[in-house]
Amino acid sequence: MNQPHRSTIVRLLVLCCALAPLQAFSGIVIENPRSRLTIGENAHWQSVLDKATDRELVPEDVSLPLAEVRHDGERFAADEASIEGNTLTVSFANTDTVLVYTVEQGDDWIVFRLQSVAGARPESMTLLQLPVAIIENVGTRLNAAWDEQTTVCLMAATRQADCRGRTGRHAVLTATAQDTPGPRLGGAAAAVIVSPTPEFKRIAREASHAFGLLTNEDADGTPVKDTELVRGSYWFVSFGEYDADRVIEYCERMGFRQVMLLSGAWCTSPGHYLFHEGRYPNGQDGLKAVVARLQEHGIRVGMHTYASKVAKRDPYVTPVPDKRLLRGVSASWRAGDGLLETTLEEAVTAEQTEIRVTGSLEFWPGSSATADRYWEGGLDKHLEVIIGDEIIQYERVGPEGVWNTFEGCRRGAWGTAAAEHPAGAEAYHVAVDGGINGYIIDQETDLMDEVADRLAGIFNDCGFDMVYFDGGEDVDRRRFHYYVANFQEQVVQRFTKRPIIHMGTIMNHLVWHSFARSSTVDHYLNTLGGAIVGGRAPTEWPTVKEHIDRSVRYMLSVRQDMMPGELGWFGVWPRGTRTYTVTVSDEDAQRYRELGCEAGPVELSSRENTVMTGELIAPNELRLHVAYDGLQLDEVEYLMCKSLGYDVPISLQTGFSHLEAHGLSPEILNIVREYETMRMERLVPSETRRELQELGKDFARIRLDGRDTWVEMERVAEPGGTRELRAFVGALGSGSVATVWHTLQDGVLAAELDAETLQLVTFMGEPVDFETEDDRVLVPVDGTRTTLVCPELPPDELRAVLDAAELRLREPAMLWLRASDFDRIVGDMALGSSVEVSEPDAFGDVLVATGRPTISPAQEWYAEYTVDIPHEGLWGIWGRVRYPRRTDDSFGFVVPGEDVTLAYGDGQILGNCGVDAEQWHWTGRGRGLAEAPPGQPLTRQLEAGPFTFRIYAREGPGNPQNNPRLDLLCLTEDATHVPTDEEAKAWLDQD
Repeated sequence: MNQPHRSTIVRLLVLCCALAPLQAFSGIVIENPRSRLTIGENAHWQSVLDKATDRELVPEDVSLPLAEVRHDGERFAADEASIEGNTLTVSFANTDTVLVYTVEQGDDWIVFRLQSVAGARPESMTLLQLPVAIIENVGTRLNAAWDEQTTVCLMAATRQADCRGRTGRHAVLTATAQDTPGPRLGGAAAAVIVSPTPEFKRIAREASHAFGLLTNEDADGTPVKDTELVRGSYWFVSFGEYDADRVIEYCERMGFRQVMLLSGAWCTSPGHYLFHEGRYPNGQDGLKAVVARLQEHGIRVGMHTYASKVAKRDPYVTPVPDKRLLRGVSASWRAGDGLLETTLEEAVTAEQTEIRVTGSLEFWPGSSATADRYWEGGLDKHLEVIIGDEIIQYERVGPEGVWNTFEGCRRGAWGTAAAEHPAGAEAYHVAVDGGINGYIIDQETDLMDEVADRLAGIFNDCGFDMVYFDGGEDVDRRRFHYYVANFQEQVVQRFTKRPIIHMGTIMNHLVWHSFARSSTVDHYLNTLGGAIVGGRAPTEWPTVKEHIDRSVRYMLSVRQDMMPGELGWFGVWPRGTRTYTVTVSDEDAQRYRELGCEAGPVELSSRENTVMTGELIAPNELRLHVAYDGLQLDEVEYLMCKSLGYDVPISLQTGFSHLEAHGLSPEILNIVREYETMRMERLVPSETRRELQELGKDFARIRLDGRDTWVEMERVAEPGGTRELRAFVGALGSGSVATVWHTLQDGVLAAELDAETLQLVTFMGEPVDFETEDDRVLVPVDGTRTTLVCPELPPDELRAVLDAAELRLREPAMLWLRASDFDRIVGDMALGSSVEVSEPDAFGDVLVATGRPTISPAQEWYAEYTVDIPHEGLWGIWGRVRYPRRTDDSFGFVVPGEDVTLAYGDGQILGNCGVDAEQWHWTGRGRGLAEAPPGQPLTRQLEAGPFTFRIYAREGPGNPQNNPRLDLLCLTEDATHVPTDEEAKAWLDQD
C-alpha cells in the first residue's frame, strides 16, 4: 500500500471517531465553559456533560422531556425542539402550545427564560426538568444533586419559578410556573448550574445576586448560613419587659447566647401587631429596652412572628373585615374544590340562623365531603362565611347531598354587626389559620405591604438579630411554595440589619439564599398528642428518643440542601397528665375491646417514661389518659450527644414555669451547658463524635480526674424496686459504671458494693461523699446525676446489685397556711367575715375579691404571704378553693418581682378546674371547665429560707357573694402529692 493511500485511510478513521459522539448525541448543543447540554430534536435530554471531569450526568436509559404543559389538569410532554441562535422553540404532543425560550450562557450557568407562548396557553407548566444520575445527595429544596465531586443544580432565575427536586433511581430537578394566582408565566426563568462541589456555594451566591433573589450576607459577602452565627443554640421562650434579668440568668445556666421571643409574649394581635400591655406596658420602647439589655450581655435576640396572617380580633377584622384577606379558598383547599364563593338565594334578616345560597357548599368546611380533612385548631374555627361586612359562624353545611344551606348560624361574629342582606349578595369563605385563630392575608394585595411595613418597623427599631416566620404552612395552596417564600421576602427585604439569623416553618428554594438554618419540629408532648389524635396505633406512639431521632433525620435531610440544621424545638416539661378523646376505626375498636377497654380503663402498651390507659366510652370513641414522668436526664443527654456528634445546635422551647416546675431542671441545664460548651469550642475529637451519632444508642459522659469518656449505657428497669429511681449501666474498662438519680425526692440507695474500690462522682466529675452500713454503701440519690464507678465489677453484676438495692427516701415536708395568715392585703381583697361571706365548710375565714378582677391588665389586688422553706428543691403549691358560680374560676400566684401576667404559660394560675367547682376542692393548675380537680401541680423551684408570694384576684363576676374563695394553702415538698382535708384537719389539731 502506498503512503498517500494509507494517509487517507487514517484521516477517515480519525474523522469517524470524531463523528461518533455527535451521532450518539445528535441534537441541540448548548454549552458554557463548565458544561455541555445536549437536547434531542424530540425535546428529550440526551446529555449533560461536566467539562471539568468529562463526567456524563444524565442517567443511562432515561428519557425525560425538557418541559411539560398542563391544560385542564392534563399533562402534555414536549416532543419537538429546535434552536436558532439563542432562541429555543419547544412544541408538545397533542396540543398546539409552543414555548419560545431565550437561552443565556454565562460563565457559570445557563439560563432558560420563557420569552413567549403561542397556541393554547397552559394554566401551568414544567418550565424545565433535568434528570441527574447523582443520588448520593439530593437536596429537594435546593433542587440540586451532588456528591463530593460534582453538583448539578436547577436554580430559579426569577421568582416565578417554583424549583423542587425529587429522587429515586435517579434525581429529577424541576422548575415549574403558572399563570394565576401571582405573577404570570412570561419571563419565568431557571438556570442550569454544573460545577465542582467545592465551588458551588460561591457560584450560588453570585447567581442569587445576578438573578435578584433574596440574600442575607455579612459585610464580607459570606451568606449567613456559612457563618459561626448558625452554630449557636437558642432558647425559644415567652418573656416580658421586666424579665430580662431572668432570661440572662437562664441563658448563663444553659450556655446559650441566643433567645427567640415568642410572638404571643410581645404581641396580642398579628396584623397591626398590637403590643401585649401586660408584658410590655411601655410598648415598643419597652421591647427595645429588653432587646438592648440582652444584647449588652452578648445574647442575640430573635422575633418569632406570624407575618402572613391577621388575628380575628385585630382591627383588620373587627368591626369591619378587610377585603384584602384571602377569599375563596380554605386552609385545606384542594384543586377540585373550586372557589368557595357563592350568592344568597334569598334575602336574609339580621336574626336568621338558616341561610340558603344558590350554589353548592359541598367543599366548604362543615360539609361531610370535607369531614376527613385536617382542620388546624379544630373544625369549629373554620366554620365561617362573610356576607357584606358581617362574619357569620355556622354549625354545619346541609342538607346532606344538597349542601346549599348554612345551618345553626351565629350572627355578627368577632365584633362585626349582624345585618340584613339582599338576595344575590356575595357570600364567601376566608382562609382561616387555626393556630392563632386568624385569617390569611391575600398576598396579591397591598395588605401584605402594610403588614410587612409594620412588622419590619418594629424589628428595625428594636434591633432584633434573628427572625422566625411561623405558620408558613398556612398560605394560598393554589401556589403554595411561591407564597411561602413571598411573605418572608416581603418582610426580610425591609430589614436594615445584615446578616440576620433567618428561620421559618418552611425553607424552600426561593428563600434558600437568605435562610440561616432549618429543620425545626414540634416539641415532644405535641408530637405524642399528634400521633394519638392522628390515629396512629399505640405501638407507633413515639418515645422521647424516637422523637429526637426524627429530628436528627430531618436535620440530615436539610443538610442534603447544603443548609445547616438544628435539633428542636425541644421541650423541658415537668411531670403531668393529658387526656385525649379520639375516634378509632372499627378494626382498632375491636382490638381495644379485646384488651378490655370497653369495661373500663385499661393500661395500654406504654412508651418509655409514660403510662397510658385507654377506655372505650362509645363504640368507636376512645379516651386516652397519658401520665408522663417529665423530661429525664438520660433523654436530654441523648439529645445533647446527637447535637455534639453532628455538631448541630439545639433549640429549647420551654418557659420559666416549666423550668421551675421540674425538679430535674438544674441538672438538665448543667448537662445542656456542658455539651453546648464542648461543641461550640470543638473540644471533642471527631472519632468520638462519630460514635455519638448512632441513633438508638444511649451514651453517658463520665468525667474522671478531669478527663471525659463516653460510655454506652443501658437502662435498669426498676432499680431498688421502683421506676421513680432511674439507673443506667455500662462497661468501663474491665469494670462498670452506673448513673443514678431520683425523679422526685432525695434519700439514699443502700447497695452491696465494695466501698474500697467504689468511686462516686457528679456529672461534673466532682467527688461525692458516701457512708456505709454493714456491708452496704449508702449512695446519695436526688435530682442530680450520681455516677458509680466500679472498676472490678462487670456490668451484669452491677445491674443485679442495683436491682436488689434498698431505696430509703426522706419524708417530704408539708407547710400549711390559712387564708387569713397573710402579711398584708392590697386592693379589692378581703376576708369573708368582713364582707358578710360565710362558708360553714371552710376551715376558717376565707379570702375573696370584692371587685371584678381582670387578667389583662391585672389589677394590684392581692394578699401577700411568707413561709419558711426548710429544704431547697421543687415544691408544689395547692389551694383549697370554692367557686360559687360553678365555673372554672381561679386565683393568681405571683412571686414579688415577677412580671404580673396571670398567664397559664407563666405558672401564675392557681385553679381553673371547672368540674364540681361549686364544691370545696384542692387545686393546683387546671386547663378549663372540663378538667376535674386537682389538675396539675403548680410547682416552683425554691431555695431554703423565707419565701414570699402573692395570691391575686384573677377571675370572678365582681361581687364577693359570687367571687372565688380561698380557704387554705399547702406547700408540699413532694410536689405531686395532693393534700387532703384529713391532712388539713390533722395539722389544725396540732397547730
